[in-house]
Amino acid sequence: MKITQQYPFLIVAGTTKAATTSVFRYLADHPQVAAASYKETRFFLSPEYPLLAPARIATHPIAVYEGYFSPKGEQVCMESTPDYLHDLTTPERISREIPNIKILLLLRNPVSRLQSWYKFAQQTGYLPQSVTFEGYVSNLFAIEKPTQQYELALQQGKYVDYIKHWLRFFPKESIKICWYEELSDYPGKVMQSVASFGGIDPDFYQSYRFQAENVTMEIRRPGIHKLYHEFRYKLRHYTLKIPIIHTFFKFLRKTVEPLYLSINAKKKTEVSLNEEIGQKLAAYYRPSVIELAELTGQTPPWNF
Repeated sequence: MKITQQYPFLIVAGTTKAATTSVFRYLADHPQVAAASYKETRFFLSPEYPLLAPARIATHPIAVYEGYFSPKGEQVCMESTPDYLHDLTTPERISREIPNIKILLLLRNPVSRLQSWYKFAQQTGYLPQSVTFEGYVSNLFAIEKPTQQYELALQQGKYVDYIKHWLRFFPKESIKICWYEELSDYPGKVMQSVASFGGIDPDFYQSYRFQAENVTMEIRRPGIHKLYHEFRYKLRHYTLKIPIIHTFFKFLRKTVEPLYLSINAKKKTEVSLNEEIGQKLAAYYRPSVIELAELTGQTPPWNF
């Protein structure tokens, strides 16, 4: 059954570790956007995809998804679930359920993205602090059937494999690709182009104050941070159906989390990349980067 709301939709569908949280906030601040009460609804992911989700279309009616939005006037409904890009069953579900939709993809140099995933896996306690980046990469190449999200990070950097699948269900003009690197350097310019694509006023971003969110960082006590990360997710899940409490905890997070991070975070260090691993990753990604440029007609700002 198709969604009953007649509002246009804009979904930030990928990729992970490419500033999707920041873009969600930038868009949510726009007066012509009705942002989902839950940044990553994950509603259209398959049941097998290795992420927790408060509800999925396989087991819940589309009305549950509609409940994440409270549009007014001519607002555009917007959510951001970056793993949508990598779930091959998602495009068909979305195309079937939401007729008036545009898809935004944020893509990042796959090597720097993998470095960010390495730090994030350590930050959340899924990788021991003793594991080097070289050890992490070598292990990823050796895993025949990755199951955990951070184990999928290597193959998911071949964006073209997933975009080709999305193009089976959506016309090219319904999908916009932006580069993480250009967003970092020129956020105003990129967000104005995103606004034009999404059908909202781009002038809003002329005087907008851009600030990065959900930045990967160094954590002093990964075990505690993993528990905090899981607690935060469960808290959002159980308070979602109680809007007043959910809104209160969103406010509380904005005020308490900076204090928590000032205690448990430390100065970020760069992830080293030795020549052997660098060449191996470049050889792994180069063909897909070339194919991506040919498919989209856009040249990624990456040196491969």
